Amino acid sequence: MIDYLKERPMLVSAVGCIVSAFCGFYCKVALMVCFALFTGLFLLVVIKKNYPLAVAFLLTLVMTVSCFLTLNRINELNKYSDSVITADICVLGTTFKSDSYFITEAEVIKCDSFPKNTKLILFHSPLSLRGGDALRTKIKILKLLDKYKASSYGKNIFLSGEVLELKRQDSADGVLSATEKLKDYIRACLFGNMKYESAATMSALIFGDRSYLTDEFYDNVKASGVAHAMVVSGMHLTIIVGLVLKIIEKFIYNYRLKALIMFMVVLLLCTVCGFTMSILRAGVTYILIAVALLLKRPYSGENALGGAVTFISIASPFAIFSIAFQLSLLSTFGILAVAMPIYKRLKKKITNKIFCYFAQLVTISLSATIMVLPVMIYVFGYVSVVSVLTNLLIDFPLSYCLCGGVIAVIIKPVFPFTASILLDATDLGIRYINGAINFIGGQKFATVRVDEKGVYISVALIFVIFKIMLICKSRQDMLKLKLMNEKILSERGSKTKWQSFLRSP
Repeated sequence: MIDYLKERPMLVSAVGCIVSAFCGFYCKVALMVCFALFTGLFLLVVIKKNYPLAVAFLLTLVMTVSCFLTLNRINELNKYSDSVITADICVLGTTFKSDSYFITEAEVIKCDSFPKNTKLILFHSPLSLRGGDALRTKIKILKLLDKYKASSYGKNIFLSGEVLELKRQDSADGVLSATEKLKDYIRACLFGNMKYESAATMSALIFGDRSYLTDEFYDNVKASGVAHAMVVSGMHLTIIVGLVLKIIEKFIYNYRLKALIMFMVVLLLCTVCGFTMSILRAGVTYILIAVALLLKRPYSGENALGGAVTFISIASPFAIFSIAFQLSLLSTFGILAVAMPIYKRLKKKITNKIFCYFAQLVTISLSATIMVLPVMIYVFGYVSVVSVLTNLLIDFPLSYCLCGGVIAVIIKPVFPFTASILLDATDLGIRYINGAINFIGGQKFATVRVDEKGVYISVALIFVIFKIMLICKSRQDMLKLKLMNEKILSERGSKTKWQSFLRSP
């Protein structure tokens, strides 16, 4: 395990950032212990001239300092609780409906008695608000409830507020308003050319808008183990970025321009999806890969993933408490660290392309499912036993539906007829996906209830899997070394015989 981490310094940094975040959230004294520990490790690796690890521990120290500053800011903000302020705010996203009130995330733009650029969770009477709306409000500031504190901290939100008065302003945030207009255009394309249920699913697939999904369908989505498909994350980004790269590779050969286009596509997708933690994690990972391409440096998936977690944690120390971030991180790590090595070995033994494709799907789905088990059990109290089967049935059509929908939305203003054909084909594919999810997720055996003991069992299972993986890798390395030594001895022996023949009289 130590050798594995030494080869992936940014993964070490990510682990350190996660430890610091948990210590800071639950105990400030423990955070001070972390700072002292990482300082000692930083000095140790500098003395040993292990500069990659030195950079990793330095970044962890920066994150720890950021966590201290964030905790101090939270203490300052909590002093405003129960006070009433009048402020100009900007709505950050679409309004969500609860049982008796509406919930909106907003940011304070102007206020004489309250810090600017502070994000709030606002509770207000029924009123539809959109991202980019500018409002003059009278708000009663409230502390976050304990049960919502972790998830809110994960989004850099440290206070909530009850809206007492509200008045719309003429000015609005240009970027957020433009993003909402783009979403409106995408919705119009989807709902104007597809069945309602299909368009609702495509809205969730393209930019993570689940507001059009029925509660029954989303329950089946979770029961069938494909909730990741309705949360825009690394899978969606991989499909769309891969599609763009395949297109531009036919026309563009300059690696700098390829990296720039990758960066722009990632930035656009993150903006459209509202910079949620899951898409942000995937986006930063791809940006780091783009930087590696620009510098012509080799990169590993685990290092890029660790770098993404590190840089996000420096900017938002409690990002790890976002459930979407946790699921995205663990599933991606499972694919990179477990599924891909296993698939590479299977690929050498399986010659049939169809069997090879199914082997890839099974290993990826199983690895991702196992890695997210602790979170699923702790948060939801159940696990899906049909997730691998559901993923096998919908993975291929889902990828093509997502690509087809995105292409159709892009070309519709120029080639409306071709776009309509693509959307009709996408509609058929989504109907199949919805039918598979409803059929499998609606079965009584689809989920199994698990108590909190399952969290510890699942964590132990993950450690056992990694231990087996490392043992197999060590054995493989030993076999390679043995073959290499045998080859060297064989070649050296031949050379010695040849030289002795030349020296003989």
